[in-house]
Amino acid sequence: MSLKLEKETPFGTIHSSVLSLHEQMVTANLELSSEQKDGIMESLRHHLLNFSSALAFQSEGRLDSASDYIVAAFYELMNSSWDYLGYLSEVVVDVDSFILEQVGDDWFVRVDVQEKWIEDYVQNGYSMSLQESTQTNEYRLKYETTSQKWTVQDWSARNGLNSTHLKDLDINVSEQKEQLESTPLFASLSQVREPSIAEFGRFLDDYLTTSVEAINQRDFSIVVNMIDPAAATYKKEASDYIDYLERRGIKEDFHGVEVRSVERKSDDVYCPHV
Repeated sequence: MSLKLEKETPFGTIHSSVLSLHEQMVTANLELSSEQKDGIMESLRHHLLNFSSALAFQSEGRLDSASDYIVAAFYELMNSSWDYLGYLSEVVVDVDSFILEQVGDDWFVRVDVQEKWIEDYVQNGYSMSLQESTQTNEYRLKYETTSQKWTVQDWSARNGLNSTHLKDLDINVSEQKEQLESTPLFASLSQVREPSIAEFGRFLDDYLTTSVEAINQRDFSIVVNMIDPAAATYKKEASDYIDYLERRGIKEDFHGVEVRSVERKSDDVYCPHV
């Protein structure tokens, strides 16, 4: 004998799989239909596009039906220590990760989502450099009976997606990019400006610290990515210098650097005087 269970909910009927009654006790899991999952994924897509828009224009008003958690997450990125720039480039949902819960009269669903953003946290005095980042979160949504919609409540970080049953949500990356580039913040940070002495100082401090580490570890690969790929002669000199010190058993210490002035040699070549 077999049976299939059903339950009516505010968002429709949910079903169990077909169960065979060969035991005195069986456990039935009620699951969302494909159509119900599609509706939840559309709510997720709507939330992420709104969140991306709010970040681009630095406007809480662009958040739609936002929970306290979402508002707090938004303002955490609007930090006084940096200017956040970013746009959404990809959203992938683990279709096998949906977990449905009933708490009292309320219904919640949890689902794992992987997002890719093109973003940068631009600190004062630094230039903008947008890079791709990937994050995976477990989102929790609540079904609102008044609006008859699923709304995002909060999310928590995950280590990655565990399933191969994945679905890409429709994100128009060109529109996302154009949206960011139309904002006053992007225009402001895109203005051509001369690098400051402080920027050169920070770079040289980082470079010389890394260079000394490469020397003492006898490993040129530690510092090679900080050297212009076109500077073949200097790369060879730096590599040979590490080998030279290794043969003599010499190590170095770095105590600091102070940039006194910067001389511009050409459009993209500068000579700092230390």
